[in-house]
Amino acid sequence: MSDADSTFKDRNINRENAAEIIAIDFFKSRNIGYIRYGFDEKFQRVDSRQWWKIPEVIRSAPDFIAFGRTVAFVEAKGYKKELKIKINDLVSYEHWNRILPLFLFVRNFDNSNQYYLKWDNVKSIIYGCDTEKYNNGKTYFILPENELVILNNEKKKTNS
Repeated sequence: MSDADSTFKDRNINRENAAEIIAIDFFKSRNIGYIRYGFDEKFQRVDSRQWWKIPEVIRSAPDFIAFGRTVAFVEAKGYKKELKIKINDLVSYEHWNRILPLFLFVRNFDNSNQYYLKWDNVKSIIYGCDTEKYNNGKTYFILPENELVILNNEKKKTNS
């Protein structure tokens, strides 16, 4: 069973968030300052009776604030095969993006490709992507790897 099909509890027992660890390495390799921001579901667990009382947009706070060319929120996500973004997360990302620019640091654990993508650019293609549902009924968008490559290359062009 893949992580995506496991329960939240099973995905988070005694495990590090590999995407966050790799994002930290990414920040360090580019001299980007950062602080952890969102909840650490692996090691600083919130009791479930309290967790569900917290508004979803707060529970979905980005993982980091990064200090590069600009100050920005960064959400670290790992995936296999194709990136999946839940509709619930999309709503939260929009909220956080109104406060500071939001970037996604995404890592494909099948081939080790990684991308640092501006949320506004991801948003520009997401509604054209296919959707599916997890076992828990939550709908998600499927962003194929080739779309991430294109977005990443467009970012490089605008930074040149």
